Amino acid sequence: MRWTVEHCEYFNVSKEVRQGCKLSPQLFSLCTEEIIRVADIGDRGVKIGGRILPDLRYTDDTAITMGDTTGSRRLLYRVNSSGKVESVELNAKKKSCI
Repeated sequence: MRWTVEHCEYFNVSKEVRQGCKLSPQLFSLCTEEIIRVADIGDRGVKIGGRILPDLRYTDDTAITMGDTTGSRRLLYRVNSSGKVESVELNAKKKSCI
C-alpha cells in the first residue's frame, strides 16, 4: 500500500470484505488503479473535456475506453497481463465491446 509517496510494509489480509460494505468500492479502486498503472494505458483512451480517460470505474466494474477499435485488443491484453501479476484476471464472460 502506498501512502503519499512512500510504500508501507506488506501485511496479510485476514478477512474478506462483505458484499455491500462501503469500503469495497474504495478497495476495488485501489487495486485496479495499480493494474491500470502497470499496464501503462494512461495515454490512451477517450478525450473528454481536454482530458484523456483511459478507464471508468464504478463499484466493482471497470470500463476501458478507446477512441477506435484498432488498439483495443492490445489494450485488453496489457490490462489482463498486468492484472495477472496481481492475481486478477478479466472475466471473459463479462467482457464486451460497445
